[in-house]
Amino acid sequence: GHVFAVGVDQTIITDAQSVDVGAMKTRALPIAHPNPANEQVFIDLPSGDGPWSIRVVDARGVLVHDKRMTGQQAVVEVSGWPTGTYALQVTKDKRHSMGRITVTH
Repeated sequence: GHVFAVGVDQTIITDAQSVDVGAMKTRALPIAHPNPANEQVFIDLPSGDGPWSIRVVDARGVLVHDKRMTGQQAVVEVSGWPTGTYALQVTKDKRHSMGRITVTH
């Protein structure tokens, strides 16, 4: 199946199981950093494999970021967001990767 990773909690999400990121030899997967963040979050995307939909939802379920990105890295501006934990979803076609972003000020 497809394999995705969000560097938020260092978990790789596969079709039916989780594997520690440290066990992976290559990194052609979406990775978010820094985390926690206070100004910007960078999401590394697989090169030549886009566009990706990047959505972020706050703890109340309110969509705070929704953009389609191409290229190797997406930048999400978080400086205006309240301190807290946000759900991150990176999607392309039928492939989904989810994780968390923590914002601190």
